[in-house]
Amino acid sequence: MFARANAKLFTPEQLAMLQPYTENLATIDDLLVFRSVIIIYRFALPALGPAQSPFLEKVQQSLLKCLSRITAKELHEVVQCLWTINGVLKNIDRLVRVTISCIRIIDSCAGELDEKGVNKLNRSINILGLIGMECDFENDREKFEELHHPKGKWKGGSISGLIADTILPYTASRRPLIVRKRALESLGDVCQTHAAIFLDSRIQGAFDAVFVEKKPELEDLVLSGFKGFLLIDERRSEMSTEEASNDKKEKAGRLEVAAYINQNDGHVTSTANIPFQTFANFWAV
Repeated sequence: MFARANAKLFTPEQLAMLQPYTENLATIDDLLVFRSVIIIYRFALPALGPAQSPFLEKVQQSLLKCLSRITAKELHEVVQCLWTINGVLKNIDRLVRVTISCIRIIDSCAGELDEKGVNKLNRSINILGLIGMECDFENDREKFEELHHPKGKWKGGSISGLIADTILPYTASRRPLIVRKRALESLGDVCQTHAAIFLDSRIQGAFDAVFVEKKPELEDLVLSGFKGFLLIDERRSEMSTEEASNDKKEKAGRLEVAAYINQNDGHVTSTANIPFQTFANFWAV
């Protein structure tokens, strides 16, 4: 609560005292403390400067090591925190390596899998979807050149598109239900912050198939993705209005909202119409 209210309430020394809790995850109680520490870090770390880089790198290393050991609930917090740390360190290489590793693991799991293989695939899809949701690699595409055609399937487009393309095949009805659920949820995660992906005909087709099959547990996942997107855009819109209002008070007669336009603008209206087209069968029920 204090970190959310004012990140500057925490000194670098106090934040360093919490770091050991990011490493010991032996019990459920450890996970609860771990999650609280990650939330504190997510809000408080941006207030640190370059002088704290060694500490930030230590936290980053701890969080990267735990990606394969924590539950989905903590995983989202960790990915958000990793992107926050990247904003201070300005060093995206480690996150790029994790992303490439997840893509390769997912691509290698196209065949029949045992239980261990399914768990590994689902974990990688989950991580990749959250990275696609929280991280912006579009200015660092050259770091993904090793995945470029002809060595790989990527043709040099957007990284968010690459992530969506990697997850998309696992939404097919021929996939095991447990894998399909994870893929649909993760694809929805990516779409929440990249509205253009919602408008891709292949993505719409994957979501459409869920409602044709009338599987409520899958329908809920798809609708949650749309709900998340609309909530994010609503918060962004409210923030723009509030900032513009403050700016208007400070600068009489001058209203500048353009600075708050993000990549979802221009797609919101089109995306908002998708549920009435793609989910017609669902609404009819």
